[in-house]
Amino acid sequence: MVSQVRQLLNLITDAVDKLESVCDSTGLTIPDLRTPFTLESEAFRANPDAAESARIISAATLHLEAILSPPQVSLYHVVAGHFKSAALRVCLQSHVTEILREAGPEGLHVDDIAAKNGQDPRKMAQFLRYLATNHIYREIKPNVFTNTRISSLMDTLKPSEEIIAHPENKHDNTSGLPALAAHHLDEAFKASAYAWEALSDPLECEEFKLYSQRMRFSKRMNGQSFQRDL
Repeated sequence: MVSQVRQLLNLITDAVDKLESVCDSTGLTIPDLRTPFTLESEAFRANPDAAESARIISAATLHLEAILSPPQVSLYHVVAGHFKSAALRVCLQSHVTEILREAGPEGLHVDDIAAKNGQDPRKMAQFLRYLATNHIYREIKPNVFTNTRISSLMDTLKPSEEIIAHPENKHDNTSGLPALAAHHLDEAFKASAYAWEALSDPLECEEFKLYSQRMRFSKRMNGQSFQRDL
């Protein structure tokens, strides 16, 4: 009997073969994690076969990890997820991605990063190294970091000197993705920690029920009003 692990491996192998074949025949390229994100690097997903192969590879790889990793490790990937969010927020708010973009592919020593954004270099190194283990940033030699395809998504493409001097204008006239990430890492991140308290508080539950009832009543009344107007 073929094991589940072998079935997943076969899925991955077949999908990789198909993805490479499609890319070779169409002149498309598979993205390089070590290089900054560009719209052109996503061109291969416009091909349905390549996009489907990429989805299969990603899903099967995650499934393999869930099977083969110790369950306590898998559990704590979720339990400790807030550490990733906290580290990401530190780097986003202290403009690390923009600083590293200006440094180029050779990267920048954490002391030089800290000299620009005013952070403690030792603490900055810990946050960056933790994120680098998750492929967000890359440590190319001890304490020297550079951007990856993932971290570059937080780049506003503005000069670091400008956004350090005027952080309140950092997200003006940008793609919006760094701003969205900043929002989710701030208000949404902090509020999510109290989800259980909100659910388990009898008063909160009752208020939510009343709110839901009012919303349903309002929708019905608006619908009736709309029908009458017609």
